[in-house]
Amino acid sequence: MLAELETAQTALDGSNQQLRRFLADCSHELRAPLARIRAAADLLARMDGRPGDEGGSRSGDAEAAFRSQALADIAEDTDRMARRVRELLILARADAGATIEPRPVRLADVLAVACRHAERMTGGLRLVVDPDAETALCDAVVAGDPDYLQQVLLILLDNAVKYTPPPGQVRISARIEDRHAEISVADTGIGIPPEDTDRIFERFYRGRNAAASTGTGLGLAIASWVIAQHAGRLALTSTPGVGSRFSILLPLSADTPPDAKPDDRSAKRSP
Repeated sequence: MLAELETAQTALDGSNQQLRRFLADCSHELRAPLARIRAAADLLARMDGRPGDEGGSRSGDAEAAFRSQALADIAEDTDRMARRVRELLILARADAGATIEPRPVRLADVLAVACRHAERMTGGLRLVVDPDAETALCDAVVAGDPDYLQQVLLILLDNAVKYTPPPGQVRISARIEDRHAEISVADTGIGIPPEDTDRIFERFYRGRNAAASTGTGLGLAIASWVIAQHAGRLALTSTPGVGSRFSILLPLSADTPPDAKPDDRSAKRSP
């Protein structure tokens, strides 16, 4: 009996520690972009309050460029906070036993929207979309929720950017095979050690080499839940120091033409 109580107490202590770490990381994930947004807004406000500049067009061009960059920074940080809030909402719905309400979803549309959002998170990295990816998915329809699927892609892209130092590359590819659609996000980042791959989809778990980056440890757990809700699978292949590839595999619905198939080039593999 005493041993069982000690085991339960150890498990509770571990859960409390994970919760404290999550709250600290989540607070940082929201506080940091808020601080950057406020700083950019303050700078823009001061610029608006200054008297006219006598420096001519060169000074005016520099000011316009600064304003443009400040607004881009605000948009990027707003997107980051919105993604975190959406992830927490999905997690809350999962804990409440909610399920998705499936409807026909064109994967090409999901990919296009996710790529547009991803353009603001790449920093100094190259985001490469295989030219045949959207062609491969043009007729691909799955039963699911487009917002949830977009969020999964953004989680994978966010992780790829976070763990890939410049001047690395993040590549998106897609193909159709055996009545399944596959969308892959591959990077040239730090990779995931083999001993972490079995636990990487657990809540709050972060790899041994991920300590240098902030994060809640929830993204991949949420992505895995969403894909499972779509009767699909989220697969990982990774080599430390070389990069990682996350692949979403989804069964096609009856709305997909039976002869839908990719051009051979759409099955390209990189790293």
